[in-house]
Amino acid sequence: MRTFIAIEFDRETKEALHEYSREIRLMTKAGNFSYKENLHLTVKFIGEVQENDIPIIKRIMDEASGLVEPFDIEFTGLGSFKTGSDHILWIGVKASDPLIETCKYVNAALFAKGFKGDNKPFKPHITLGRRVLFKTSMEDIKSKIKPEIKPVHAKGLTLMESVRVRGRLMYIPIAHSGITKK
Repeated sequence: MRTFIAIEFDRETKEALHEYSREIRLMTKAGNFSYKENLHLTVKFIGEVQENDIPIIKRIMDEASGLVEPFDIEFTGLGSFKTGSDHILWIGVKASDPLIETCKYVNAALFAKGFKGDNKPFKPHITLGRRVLFKTSMEDIKSKIKPEIKPVHAKGLTLMESVRVRGRLMYIPIAHSGITKK
């Protein structure tokens, strides 16, 4: 199964992110935009794992969730990664100390247990769309559409499975670890 560890958002935050994405979509020629229910912050992409790996990953999530006090996720603005002629469109997230500490721990602990995942530097963001082609420049979009998304409280880490159901990408929660340090 294809997996990753994420911080999930409440319904209100997903709605605000989705509305922001819909406004941006009007300024694009094409793109594969994220479904509202799939919006999340990826802490670590793991990749393919076996069923018997899940308790190991869950234990690492539990340990990481006990290292930091509850913290807020703050959204910073629109950005993109260029991929050939198109873009991966995202909204950035402030790289707070608790978020970075959590990610570093998860990455090191997974690596120590033999999970490779990807080795990309951590750039906290929420993917809004893939294969996006713009009608106008990013600067123009940024000047016309400002995110008005309130910070959201990080409640824990969720191990997600990425699957396609009738051609639609879905993220299914497998395990959750609430932030426990007080």
